[in-house]
Amino acid sequence: MRSDARSLGGLRVAALAALLLALLPWLTACTGDDLDAVDPPVVLQDPSDASEGSRDDAPASATRERDSLVLEFPGGSTEELLTNSGDRHLLVSHVSSADGEIASVSDAPDGQALRFPRYDPKGEDFAILKVRSRGLDDLLSPGRRSFVFGADVAMDDVTTGTASDNGDNLVQRGLYESSSQYKIQVDDGAVSCRVAGLLGEVLVYGPYRLQPDDWYRIRCHREGDSVTLAVAPLSARGPGRWESRSETGRIGPVLMAADMPMSVGGKLSWSGELLPSSTDQFNGRVDRVYYHRD
Repeated sequence: MRSDARSLGGLRVAALAALLLALLPWLTACTGDDLDAVDPPVVLQDPSDASEGSRDDAPASATRERDSLVLEFPGGSTEELLTNSGDRHLLVSHVSSADGEIASVSDAPDGQALRFPRYDPKGEDFAILKVRSRGLDDLLSPGRRSFVFGADVAMDDVTTGTASDNGDNLVQRGLYESSSQYKIQVDDGAVSCRVAGLLGEVLVYGPYRLQPDDWYRIRCHREGDSVTLAVAPLSARGPGRWESRSETGRIGPVLMAADMPMSVGGKLSWSGELLPSSTDQFNGRVDRVYYHRD
């Protein structure tokens, strides 16, 4: 992977320390990458719980001010499908194999969503979103700080059956064997969230199974030694009644290498490539991928 930077016209960096500090946000926004598709950040309203149908017992989730990522998918070309939204500069792309593709559909509660590949009995058709941090601050590495992540989803009726696709990973960063990981997965309709850090891990299962083709909003919240997984049915009016479960245990700092990608819709390697032997492709539709770090 290569990285390009724009020239400052031959000026000596050592003599422009103050200027560089002032221009730092601009400089990080100007780095390049050879990923499939990259879009500039677009500031959107935080979709977590601000809709008309929200309930008083909704899970804790900060409004979108700072340290947030929101991915929404307005439709159109592939580049437009991969809109990077939020207040940080992140690189958003996709990887695929065989006939796997990501498409836009218009049956989400609020309009457009991403359609990930349907279950392929041959275990060949995969497509996954890849999100990378860039700049000096790795937003997606929360450390000891509290954080929330999740997405809106609608599962297909058939989602598993091969060695490479025997689960549905929704949002994750880090692999199981990594020293740190956070992920939400849906196995046979059962939602779970795993948060692992330098001191241990906590795994929590959702309050009920997801029904195929129904829309849900899912949020996983780590705060200290507690992890809470909350699920709410979703309609055009917003999320319905939230139900949640929590587990506690020693976690410690959740730290990742800066080049470790976050994946949406499946599992990626450290280098951001598909893992054909264990892809865990998400079969269904996804909207409003959300991450917030306190």
